Amino acid sequence: SSSHTHVLLMDAAWDGLLSNEDAVAPEVVARRVELLAVASVPAHQSSWDVVVAGSGFMALYYLGVQSIFDAAGIQVKRFAGASSGAMLPMELCVLGLDRVVDLYLEYGRLQEAHPAGFFASAWRADRHWKRFSEALFADETAAQAVDDRVYASVTRLTWRGATNVVYSRYASAAFAKSVYYATGTALTTCDGYYCTDGGVTDAAPLFTDGQRPQLVVRPTRCGLSKDKVAKFDATNDVPAFIAKGQADARALLDALRADPTLDRWENEATSLSFSTTTSAPTTQ
Repeated sequence: SSSHTHVLLMDAAWDGLLSNEDAVAPEVVARRVELLAVASVPAHQSSWDVVVAGSGFMALYYLGVQSIFDAAGIQVKRFAGASSGAMLPMELCVLGLDRVVDLYLEYGRLQEAHPAGFFASAWRADRHWKRFSEALFADETAAQAVDDRVYASVTRLTWRGATNVVYSRYASAAFAKSVYYATGTALTTCDGYYCTDGGVTDAAPLFTDGQRPQLVVRPTRCGLSKDKVAKFDATNDVPAFIAKGQADARALLDALRADPTLDRWENEATSLSFSTTTSAPTTQ
């Protein structure tokens, strides 16, 4: 059938992009360079913790925030999140911003070339991020990159009901891959338990140990589409999420430059909430 053909074509293209950086189209690389060429960002040399709430493809908003942080000199020491809010930071820690942006821009092109309804797109995305997990954690250095750096919320399913577990230690690439997939899928096994999306029980696990300032990112509130699968059309695409994240992160840095003693800040949409009174999830 036509839908089956679309799936096979997307599978092959996605596998090629994951395995070969040179498979990224030159026009995609040029678009990424344009998107990330941020200018006149106020310097803010500091270290923060960042929490990214689970939000499906809307987590792409955080890529824009990260690009501003990189330009300003802000180091993210720890990430916490659920679902895409944990998966995207893992991808950034292993691959770096440029490579991650390239992959999402290319995935947007694949979505445009092979359109589908909401549920079909969600099914395909889960299938493709399973493949992403295998490529991402192909060797042990990837596990080291996320170990004690990314705190991932997972919902554990037991006979007593659903409970939340936050993982931050990844002794092997195989275990990191298992957590990466478990935090964002409907049903899988992880650490000997059946698990589902971490957002079911805690979409935004806060740090509570007060080690450093904390930024909570809630992409679903950024003012763009609430379609977590994303349609990647002219008004709801990867660059739009990145640009919005950049604009909101700039506003935060402008506020901190105007008042260096600022201990709390939140934008009107509440997609970004900054506090110097921080907070550590209970982890395993």
